[in-house]
Amino acid sequence: MISCIIGTLASGWLSDDSIYTLKLARRGVNLRAGKEVNVLKSIPVKNVMTKNIETIPESMPLGEMAKRIFKSKNTSFPVVDSHGALTGVLSYYDYQEAIFDEDLKGLIVAKDLATSKIITVSQDDNLFDAFEKISRKDFSTLPVVSSNDPSKLLGILSRRDILSAYNKAVIKKSVFEENKR
Repeated sequence: MISCIIGTLASGWLSDDSIYTLKLARRGVNLRAGKEVNVLKSIPVKNVMTKNIETIPESMPLGEMAKRIFKSKNTSFPVVDSHGALTGVLSYYDYQEAIFDEDLKGLIVAKDLATSKIITVSQDDNLFDAFEKISRKDFSTLPVVSSNDPSKLLGILSRRDILSAYNKAVIKKSVFEENKR
């Protein structure tokens, strides 16, 4: 009995996982993290992202940009060059003051206002990683790029997309578990 106690204490000290949870941990399932993390980790970004996106060409003058922004339901836009490569992101905070200045409408283009240090997410990432990135800087959206080419814009992922996918997955899981009984 003493050897069993010593063995249990030693194995607990050496590893946080038991023989029962070790296989799950190797698959990426973290039982201590809770349902939320595991649900988000199980959903790839490519299943949730919006593929039909509004982009703004980096050469677009501020006057035209203002008209497009006022007509759009979005407040944040990926900025692309003439070849369609992602070069920046234009958010409300980038254009909020300049957009109302009539003297700047012909002088400034989208590239001048856009943030060139872009935080992106890959289509192969999971929603947990995307949610961490979106929450860290309190973004409303993240550009989704190709895993092989970070300038190739494939879509956009919003905080709303992540939460909606999470809610649907939790409901689907609870319905499945209830039908299983």
